Amino acid sequence: MILDEGNADFIFGLTGNAVLARRAEGWMKNARGHLALHQAMHAQKRGPAIQAMRLFGEFEYAAKSWSQAHRVVFKAEVLASACRQTGGSNGAPNQPKSGG
Repeated sequence: MILDEGNADFIFGLTGNAVLARRAEGWMKNARGHLALHQAMHAQKRGPAIQAMRLFGEFEYAAKSWSQAHRVVFKAEVLASACRQTGGSNGAPNQPKSGG
């Protein structure tokens, strides 16, 4: 990790935790809904088949051990194969991923 100095940027992966999952859950629900909509449209021959829905979001986050909050960019991703395995659009959410 590179500490913020001026306009320094850094990229690293955060291990998922309950706080990050909670912050990203709205985006995950949105991704599941969009995938379900696209699948329904495809079933009616009104659109192409898609294999995944990916949405990106961001928020400020500070772990207890951090001296300040940092911008977290995450990907909310739902795979069509996961929805088929669970029998619907409510497949288990992926842990949020970060990068800057």
